[in-house]
Amino acid sequence: MLPSQPQYQPPPPWTRLAGIGFEFGASIAVFMLLGYWVDRHWGIQRRWGLLVGTLLGLVGGTYNFIRETRRAVRQTQRHGTGQSDPSAGAPPGPGGQGQC
Repeated sequence: MLPSQPQYQPPPPWTRLAGIGFEFGASIAVFMLLGYWVDRHWGIQRRWGLLVGTLLGLVGGTYNFIRETRRAVRQTQRHGTGQSDPSAGAPPGPGGQGQC
């Protein structure tokens, strides 16, 4: 008799969010280093490349952070709410009761 195959366990949600945070920091760092390289390559004294690179990394990282966080929230709401009653999250009706 063969041993049973272990069932697939999806990774915990915090790992996805930790990855999103890492991507945010990495995008800022990569664009900052790119701006620093531009300053060094063309001999810019006022570090405009560093400033522009940092801002581009910040904007791009923020966009990706918001997009991935919204995707993670939608996926969690779809698969991990644990609510079997669709009206469980509904606001109270006129009598203080949930809508039925």
